[in-house]
Amino acid sequence: MMTKEDLLKIYQENEYVLIKFGASWCGPCKAMEPVLKEVAEARPDVKVIELDVDSEEEMVQMFRVRSVPTIFWIKEGVTLDKYVGGASKEQLLSFMK
Repeated sequence: MMTKEDLLKIYQENEYVLIKFGASWCGPCKAMEPVLKEVAEARPDVKVIELDVDSEEEMVQMFRVRSVPTIFWIKEGVTLDKYVGGASKEQLLSFMK
């Protein structure tokens, strides 16, 4: 499980972070897995994290996640934007500008 301290360390080590909240029972979440790998390859400057809402309750509450998939675009620990729903590689890369 990820703690707030773990997340703080990630923020300190990475200027850009993309966090996807999903679930094993969520079809669109599973469809996003290869898309996130492609995004990570296209943007090596971004730390991509995938969190499961069923096992990361503290993070779900902290980010106020209400549906899955939900993706947060973060720079230096500050949330710049949030995207709810499935997305293509192109949509995510555009979202991350």
